[in-house]
Amino acid sequence: MTPADDAYVNRQFVELGALCTEVGHDPDEVRELMVARPPAAGQRAVTSRV
Repeated sequence: MTPADDAYVNRQFVELGALCTEVGHDPDEVRELMVARPPAAGQRAVTSRV
C-alpha cells in the first residue's frame, strides 16, 4: 500500500479491540456476536477468525 492508502485506512477504520476498550465492551463477546449474525445479502460468511 502507498502512504496515502495507509493514511486513508488509519482515518476510516479502527481496530475492534481498541473500539471495544473505548466503549467498555469485551472484544471476544463482540466477535462472537459478529460471527453468530447471518451475513447481509451479498456478503460472504466469515469462516475463520483472524
